[in-house]
Amino acid sequence: MWITGIATQGMAPQAELELVDLPRAAYIHGPAERCHQVAAALELFFAGLLPERVARVLVDLGFDEDPDEIEVLGAPLPDQARWRWPWAAKALLASESKRTLEVRVSMALDPLQFRFLREHAGRHPWLVTALAEGAKAEITVGWLFDTEHGAAAISVNRVVLGEERVPVAGPESPNWLPGFLQGLARRFRALPPSGGSIDQAAAGWLAALTAPSSSRSAAAERVAADLAAPPFGVPHARPVRWGEGAAIVAGDQARPLSWQGPAAVEAAELCAAVHLSGAEILCLMAPGLQQPDPAAVHAWLSASATQAASPLEQVIILGIPHDDAIAIEPVEAEE
Repeated sequence: MWITGIATQGMAPQAELELVDLPRAAYIHGPAERCHQVAAALELFFAGLLPERVARVLVDLGFDEDPDEIEVLGAPLPDQARWRWPWAAKALLASESKRTLEVRVSMALDPLQFRFLREHAGRHPWLVTALAEGAKAEITVGWLFDTEHGAAAISVNRVVLGEERVPVAGPESPNWLPGFLQGLARRFRALPPSGGSIDQAAAGWLAALTAPSSSRSAAAERVAADLAAPPFGVPHARPVRWGEGAAIVAGDQARPLSWQGPAAVEAAELCAAVHLSGAEILCLMAPGLQQPDPAAVHAWLSASATQAASPLEQVIILGIPHDDAIAIEPVEAEE
């Protein structure tokens, strides 16, 4: 699947934001705060579909420093979250007096998702009509903050398949809907501006390399191959056991990857995100700036989303000037 449109209501710095006709290699450029708005909107949207993602996303957005201190209620979909620090929530909203934000995302569904829906069409005649109208979905997730900005109610407000609206609550809501929405969320990953965790990348790479699954071990080998080739050129990189955890080393003498500098670390994080994260949609904030040739890294990322053999279906690259970039205008000054 891939995202074709993003729209927000009630979110800072500009309450309304709408992006349409996003390609599979989507460059979005504009002021940093507006690019952050896009990234945060996607994070909040997919967190609203997957309870185990809520705490990590709220930590990334500055709501708390410890995910264990964030209380998340609701199953199979999250319906409430509570945290300790109110100021990040206040900053996220376009107005403290309006405590609701909504994120609407449009998607093109892939054949596996289409087949999943078709299997349930026999019990839902409207689903037959929805599938006939195209393999597309439009979903709206809402966050309603309390007056203290220390908690929020989370809800899926609207689901449209094709042109057919799906009941999201009550006895008419199909029992397969939560699983379908969770499946969408698991296909998305955002890498923060500082990169991912190199420790997590090392652990994931080592686990894949030693996995009994041939597809996982093949993905681990592709990480090493991409790191060694242009645009990265990190020689003989591989994961190793390091004390009680894992680390990445490179070169014939197996020195820690960090010895080769921040470009090598970023390269490993990017390659691991593409091949090992399990994501089909990867959202990145200003990737490649640590590299000697950032444009070559952007071309590699674009190819990762468009080549038939790639695990990615889409890459969303924020904050990078590009010939095909979608421009976001600066925040309009108040009169």
